[in-house]
Amino acid sequence: MQLKDITIKDLKEGPSSGTCPDIKINNVFDPEQNINAGTCYLYYLIIRYKGDRLLALIAYNIGPTELDRQIQRNTVSKPHPYVQKVNQALYGERIA
Repeated sequence: MQLKDITIKDLKEGPSSGTCPDIKINNVFDPEQNINAGTCYLYYLIIRYKGDRLLALIAYNIGPTELDRQIQRNTVSKPHPYVQKVNQALYGERIA
């Protein structure tokens, strides 16, 4: 999973910080820490988007701020092919 510095900061002290209070992120290149943090962040996004896994995956890909802007403008674009592949792999659901 790819974690940006802002995502790590958010997990430690931002809005998602209470989602996984025991998370330790000292080295994003450590596979265990990276996967744990990425999974926790995805879990936070699922909660944030009220269980809508597709919106959570889109937010993970483009960032929640950008997705919120698109939702507010009613201009949510078709998910990137990467998001479609992840959604299919995780949930067995195809995106129309």
